[in-house]
Amino acid sequence: MQATIRASTDLFAREVRRPARNTQTPPMTGGPAAPAFPIEHYSFEGLELDLHNMPEAAELLLLEGGSEERLGVTNKKESQRIALFDAFREKTANGQDMVVVCSGMGSNQRWDVFLRSEQGYSRSIDLSLRIQHAPNRDDARQGLQQP
Repeated sequence: MQATIRASTDLFAREVRRPARNTQTPPMTGGPAAPAFPIEHYSFEGLELDLHNMPEAAELLLLEGGSEERLGVTNKKESQRIALFDAFREKTANGQDMVVVCSGMGSNQRWDVFLRSEQGYSRSIDLSLRIQHAPNRDDARQGLQQP
């Protein structure tokens, strides 16, 4: 049986917007600056994601075309470390871009769906709840296709 995350159902749901950052442009001063907290890079069949585990929050970033775009931010305890386990990109029935991510802590994992709009990506609560307990990518895809 698949365990689920024990965090609240708004994992990566907090709306915090910032401009996309160009990841190919070096910092203005001196050499490359190391981030205050490490950023973990993940690649799932060409889908490039960064996860920034800070003491009290985790930030999920999508890397595309030399820039990064925030998918979401979630609060967490300093002792917790969120990891990514799988991710894929799909289109909705109406052609909207969708990034689907399985994340969590240890065996407590769940799926979240991020939809692209003119304002950027935001977590779809309805779609995320529909597939949050899917045991794998295929089941998550199947759950997204059901009405």
